[in-house]
Amino acid sequence: MSKEQYNKIINNAKDTLDKNILDKITEFKYNEVDGYYVIQVYVKSNIKAKEMGEILTNIEDYAKECGYNILVDFLRG
Repeated sequence: MSKEQYNKIINNAKDTLDKNILDKITEFKYNEVDGYYVIQVYVKSNIKAKEMGEILTNIEDYAKECGYNILVDFLRG
């Protein structure tokens, strides 16, 4: 996955997720592990599982629409 493709997915998430959820995300990172494209989402400790699910669904659905297979990894920080 190119940096441009990664930015497209992240920008879509920033444009479409609720502001209250975005406030609980500290940063996004991209990594490739064993041939898998991984988007790492760093979240604050006060995030709820439902909100993490919304982030996951948003990123995965948009990536699939664009033809990318990705994994989403949540980390505290």
